[in-house]
Amino acid sequence: MSVGASGPAELFDVAGRHVLVTGGSRGIGEMITRGFHAAGATVYVSARTASACEALVEELGERAVALPADVSSVKGVAALVEGLSAHTDRLDVLVNNAGATWGADIEDYPDEAWDKVLALNLKAPFNLTVACLDLLRAAATADHPSRVINIGSVDGMRTPIWESYAYSASKAGVHQLTRVVGARLAREHITVNAIAPGIFPSKMTAFALEADEEGIEESVPLGRVGRPDDAAGAAIFLSSRAASSRPAIRTSGAVFTFGCLVLPGILARNLFRETRPVLVAAPLLAGAAAFAGFVLAHGLDWPPAHTAVFLLCLGVAAAWAVRGLRAR
Repeated sequence: MSVGASGPAELFDVAGRHVLVTGGSRGIGEMITRGFHAAGATVYVSARTASACEALVEELGERAVALPADVSSVKGVAALVEGLSAHTDRLDVLVNNAGATWGADIEDYPDEAWDKVLALNLKAPFNLTVACLDLLRAAATADHPSRVINIGSVDGMRTPIWESYAYSASKAGVHQLTRVVGARLAREHITVNAIAPGIFPSKMTAFALEADEEGIEESVPLGRVGRPDDAAGAAIFLSSRAASSRPAIRTSGAVFTFGCLVLPGILARNLFRETRPVLVAAPLLAGAAAFAGFVLAHGLDWPPAHTAVFLLCLGVAAAWAVRGLRAR
């Protein structure tokens, strides 16, 4: 049976989706909001400043709703979900974008910075995702999963340029939170992914761009900062049929198997030229033991192709091990 791929228009179509964007009235959030609206989605714009939400919604016109809220508190999250539920009985896409930063010298870094930044950057995405679960479940199907997109940062993956300790730590936490929540919600046809933007023009980055925009651009391989299409395009892709088969955070079992079982055998075979066959068996058995430990700790949930590769590699490892032991 032949299976034809969808055309580009259908593959990336998000028209008719209901999308909630926190921090959606400015910066990266506004870029994502505008992108979804232009693509035919209904957008719910949330931010702490009501006037900013209302101004953007008035500009966008139809299919745009202002839902001002402070998601840094459990009370604010509950109020937002209550307001959202008054407009829709389902949510196709949740974009956890609202965020804050705080920069200061290490010896002057205040405790209140940690409280403020972690509450909005790390706790809020978790609390809002949980609060929206009923709406996300209502929209989710096997063919068209609901989506949660958390906005992380490259500063959660590298040492940041500035002394923004709470911010970079919170974004690293967002990336790990995405993995953990994604693994839990995948069974309910809800995918969870993170986008880790670099520098984009925003109120948060204005101080840096004003001080050394040319230097910042030179530090980026493309020689420029982020643009609206970059932010919107990534979010739309993760919300489209093009990214619906499995959460992007899954580790490939086939790759792990190859690394644990096959590569050590190839290395030993080439290194020792089988002059001492037992040395071929040793790394294979060690790799098999490491793999078994991984399975016991994390379990397996692979498609049949990955299982077949695993069994094949295991068979090769066993055969080489027996041959090496017999040759002693």
